[in-house]
Amino acid sequence: MTDMDTGRADSELQHTAEALLELTQQLLSEVHPQRRVYQNLTLDSSFEKDIGLDSLARVELIARVEKHFRLALPERTF
Repeated sequence: MTDMDTGRADSELQHTAEALLELTQQLLSEVHPQRRVYQNLTLDSSFEKDIGLDSLARVELIARVEKHFRLALPERTF
């Protein structure tokens, strides 16, 4: 892999990470409207412990991820 390919892959990963965090942030603003900002939201955040997503909200998030990225995740993901 060349430096140019590595840079492009890093850029794509960064874009994907940002999109995932944005989708999660949008859902959180709907599920927990009283909480304005999740400043500590990271890719390593626990859905249940850190941000308070119950099972229904997690399924909704997975559905949004599938739609945004045009993919189908295996059922065991749920």
